[in-house]
Amino acid sequence: MVNENHLTGKEDLQKTLNGMGSSVFLRNSQVLIFVCDQNYNIVEISNKVEELLGYKNEEIVGKSFLDIIYPEDIEEFQKAFKNQNSVQVRLKPLNKEPVWCCISINKYKFDNQEFVYYIAFDVSELVKGKEKIARLNSFLSSISRVNQLLLKKYELGEIFTKTCEIFIDSGLFHYASFMKYIEDFDKYVIFSHSGEKISGITEEELIARKLYEIFPFIKNSVDDNSIVIINDLKSLQKTTPGMLELIEKDFKSICVIPIYCGKNFFGLFLFCSKRSWIVDNESLQLLEEWKDNVEFGLKDFFKDRHILEETFKKELFFDRSPSGFLLVSEEGKIVETNQSFAELVSLSLKEITSKTIFDIFPKSEEPLRNMFKMLLERKNVEIEIPVNFDGTIRWLQLVGEYVFEFNLYLLICKDITEKKEYEKELEIQKQKALELERLKTNILQNISHEFRTPLNGILGFAKYLRDSVGDEEIKEFLVEIYESAYRLFRTLESLIYTSQIVSGNLKPRKEIFDLKIFLENLYMELKNIFKRNTIELRLEINCDECLVDSDAEFLKTIIYSLVENAVKFTVKGEIVIRAYKILEPDRDKLVIEVSDTGIGISKDIGNKIFEIFRQGSEGISRNYEGHGVGLFNVKMLTELLCGTVSYESEVGKGTTFRIIF
Repeated sequence: MVNENHLTGKEDLQKTLNGMGSSVFLRNSQVLIFVCDQNYNIVEISNKVEELLGYKNEEIVGKSFLDIIYPEDIEEFQKAFKNQNSVQVRLKPLNKEPVWCCISINKYKFDNQEFVYYIAFDVSELVKGKEKIARLNSFLSSISRVNQLLLKKYELGEIFTKTCEIFIDSGLFHYASFMKYIEDFDKYVIFSHSGEKISGITEEELIARKLYEIFPFIKNSVDDNSIVIINDLKSLQKTTPGMLELIEKDFKSICVIPIYCGKNFFGLFLFCSKRSWIVDNESLQLLEEWKDNVEFGLKDFFKDRHILEETFKKELFFDRSPSGFLLVSEEGKIVETNQSFAELVSLSLKEITSKTIFDIFPKSEEPLRNMFKMLLERKNVEIEIPVNFDGTIRWLQLVGEYVFEFNLYLLICKDITEKKEYEKELEIQKQKALELERLKTNILQNISHEFRTPLNGILGFAKYLRDSVGDEEIKEFLVEIYESAYRLFRTLESLIYTSQIVSGNLKPRKEIFDLKIFLENLYMELKNIFKRNTIELRLEINCDECLVDSDAEFLKTIIYSLVENAVKFTVKGEIVIRAYKILEPDRDKLVIEVSDTGIGISKDIGNKIFEIFRQGSEGISRNYEGHGVGLFNVKMLTELLCGTVSYESEVGKGTTFRIIF
């Protein structure tokens, strides 16, 4: 608040107003004067109002004086109006920055009407001076706190994190981060940050792209080792997605401060603010001095760290560890190791520390460099490399991480030769098992071939006699002979299929064929096989033209097995084979069903019937015959044809198996 004593000539001005015509005075006044009624409505203004605020008389007369006061200052103004005190507020000019004014409130009576004169003096420069002092004080306080961090010798990561937090807490910035530069990969990583989250400035972005691509002006700052301040992001000719996000979030200014450690570039501070910085010599000088302090502290930190490093490495990480440990520089130089690693590579400690890791493992340089790159990106990675130091091939496993505080790779090395030999032995056993499976399949196929020839003879003669003999009693015996022989034949076929499925050797051989013709031929074949007076076998095809791309042999086996299963559990009634299409937006689906009026399947059995060697009733006391592989084969063959199998059943009424392709 500006004191009234600063308002030179206030009393003289009031006397003049009381003794002269107001309109003449207002035209010639060199201060802002607003004549208003008791409801704040503007009646007349001085010419100075147009000059300083840009409002013409006809534009502002009739409006409320409160309309040109910033909303945040209205309450303070109304308190002053009530007590007729002077008050300092911001007035809103046309297309300009706010103008700080000290306003004197004076009531005036003319022709029995009461008016209020608001006499305003421009005090913007005085306010800016105070703001500058406050900003510099806040800046000095923040710098002092950061200097204390450097003196207390915190860990490097903590120093950068607290520095960002200090500048955010001060209100000077709304985003602060320190980005460490990794020279070998020409990349930055976010070491620490505070303030608002910005999706365009993340570790994922920095790993995928160069920081210069996100903020092009940073390159000049780093190359020249100079502080760069941009006050108006919108004024930049070249923008990037990262910068556009800052603008969309109302960020107005950016400050980049490069940090060097000796002659080597170490990283940079990136500060973003939602206010435009008022850059003056004092602020810039303070930033330069603070930059020098940070760089000096950084050099001091690395000097002290070297001493601590030696003790820490020797006593804890290295000498006491049964595993091989290495500290490797960004260039691959082995900084330190332990006796365990020396024994692994058959070298002395002195020999190792005079070499790079690429000298130790010359045939594995490429995987090692790839590993370093992935560790830098904070990814978990391990590699296995073969070595031959003493005439024996051994396998070593390397895992590790990149320690950003020290700019070193920490690697752990283990001998995994026994593990590799065990894996090799497992592979040998696996191949033996596969060979045994192949032999088993061959044996089954040979047995099947030996059985098929006599069985085909039995089936052929039994069928001929069954169809030729007129005596019904003898015909019934011949039907039993034929079905028993056919059952034995199908058992052999099913076991062969099961063996091939389990071994993984069975692959579909697809071809395009007419499903209607295929099913009609299969239906006639099934009618000849299962001739029972008590069971009717029917075929229903509800698709006029149905070309399918499938394995006909697989499909035949699936339907055979389902019909055979239905015959086994149906004493009398019917078995129906159905085929139809389901029309769907993406593609039509083919459905094949086999329904029976048999005994049905109990709900507690569930999908166990599709498991190998499982049946609805099991054991030698089971009520129905079977080998327990038919429905297993149905399920596996259907899946090989990229289909699904399901069933619906009701005990005592029957079952429907449904195949969908």
